[in-house]
Amino acid sequence: MSENNKSFLQTVKTLNKTFWTASFMELMERWAWYGIYTLFGLYLVGSTDTGGLGFNHIQKGSIMGNIVAILYLLPLFFGEIADRIGYKKSLIVAYVIMILGYYFLGEAKTFSSVYVLFLLVAVGAALFKPVASAIVARSTDETTGTIGFGVFYMMVNIGGFIGPSMSSVLRTTYGWKIIFIQAAAVITINLLVVLFFFKEPKVEKPKESLGVALKKSIVNIFEALKDTRLSILLLLMIGFWTMFNQLFNT
Repeated sequence: MSENNKSFLQTVKTLNKTFWTASFMELMERWAWYGIYTLFGLYLVGSTDTGGLGFNHIQKGSIMGNIVAILYLLPLFFGEIADRIGYKKSLIVAYVIMILGYYFLGEAKTFSSVYVLFLLVAVGAALFKPVASAIVARSTDETTGTIGFGVFYMMVNIGGFIGPSMSSVLRTTYGWKIIFIQAAAVITINLLVVLFFFKEPKVEKPKESLGVALKKSIVNIFEALKDTRLSILLLLMIGFWTMFNQLFNT
């Protein structure tokens, strides 16, 4: 039983439509991302005789390392922008960017074009990330927050399982291009969901300027890092993700 004297299932039933819409969109976005990313290294260095691009490993490392680093840095800035233009507009822009990026990534053949298009995908994903988390935070309270985020991140794992599984089957049957079409199609479903089913939550727009908000966010990060236990936890997480990503990067 939880602190509000409700069982797990009772608490889950209280989660609202906005929460489930955000969770569904998270599942689909992770489906698209991992459906590409888990096989992307093989595609980049694979022989052109088998449909790969034939890049060398330095080029692969530049694309996958640099751009993913940018992807996880940008939400700090994009989250502040999303608070000002609204979640629905942010999601629409993010999905349009990702659809274009994923589809044309399957058409690109040169290092520069692949780099730019994968960067485009990263920009779209970076705009999506803080919005999805913010919607979940605003759709839950102190009695449903823990279970809500647990369910939300379970959706991440489900999407992370479906994407690579589908892509492995599709690319061995139909070739490499189909996995990029799959990713674009999955994000198109998200675009339709946000256009027709997503209701903008009531959020008070920030009164401070974007520059002031960004400066405050950066200062808060360094303040938080003064907590020794938090810093140790972050170092452990960095170690985990460094090892985990070698499955795809090296």
